[in-house]
Formats: sequence, structure tokens, C-alpha cells
Amino acid sequence: MRHFTFILITSLLVISCGQNDTTQKEPALKEREISLKEKEFALQQKDSSTTPNVKTDPATQVSATTALTVSPLNIDGDLGQVTFSQKEQTIFYYNLKSKKGKIRLNGVDYILNKYAFNSSAGSYTLSGEQVTIVAPNCKFKESKGGDCGYGKFAVVTIKLGTDILILNKVEVQDCPDY
Repeated sequence: MRHFTFILITSLLVISCGQNDTTQKEPALKEREISLKEKEFALQQKDSSTTPNVKTDPATQVSATTALTVSPLNIDGDLGQVTFSQKEQTIFYYNLKSKKGKIRLNGVDYILNKYAFNSSAGSYTLSGEQVTIVAPNCKFKESKGGDCGYGKFAVVTIKLGTDILILNKVEVQDCPDY
């Protein structure tokens, strides 16, 4: 009887610890991921072709929800201002004196009235009028004794309501006015 119980328990353990054959193969997962990225890019291109005066470059602007686009502003960096740009065009800014900034999303100007800078993390957060911008992990260039600091972000996230836009390769010019 003891021998039979031992065989029964051992058999149940072997059966319950059998190999799981339901895992997906890695190439199938990669193929699905590539397909989803291609669909997102196609939707982004379709949206950008219907939006006037907006150029979308997949290397610099990737939209998580394709309804949101940013347009350049006709303003240059100045003392007392933090200016964010892409391809040498200002995309949003914040004036430290007036405590206001601006961004143009889907052809509409939004005022930014909140600003925070975390010097230890090199991160900026700007917000106002349903817009939140998070620019983390700035890689600052070595200062050469000028009035401004310069840096680059790998990724900047802009949120308007429930829409999210992710921008790649954004530069910052931070010019405090002491």
C-alpha cells in the first residue's frame, strides 16, 4: 500500500509539472510588434496629410494617439526664457519673467502657466489649459560661460486631455535672467 501511494503521488507530480506548450514563439511576437508599429505609422501619416501646415517626420514625432500634432511657433529664445525646439524651430516655450508660455496643438494655441525644473534629474514639467508637458532626463552640453544652457531630450511627452503625443529629439535653450 505504501508503495502504491508513493507511485501515485510521484505520477501526479510528474503530470502536474509537465511542460507548458502554450508559449508563443519569439519571431511571432516580433512580427506582431512590427505590424502594430507599421499600422501606427500609417495612421499618423494619414492624419498629418489631412492637417494643414503640419509636417510630420517619424524620426522626431511619434503620436501615441494620432489625433494630436504640434506646430512650430514664430519666436526665438531670449533671456529669462526656456525654449524647446525641434529641427531649429521653436515648438513651445516658457517665459520665466511673465510666468507664461505657449504651445500650438492641432492649430490651437495653449497657454502654459505652470513650470517646474528638477536640476538633479534634468527634467522639466510645464502645464496649463488641459496641457501637460514632461521633458525628462535632459543631456546638457558643457557650459562655455554664456548666458544660456543647452541640452537635448531623447523623448518629450505632451498630453492634451486624453490625447498623448511623444516627440523625439527635442532641444532646450534655458536662459535664466539673473
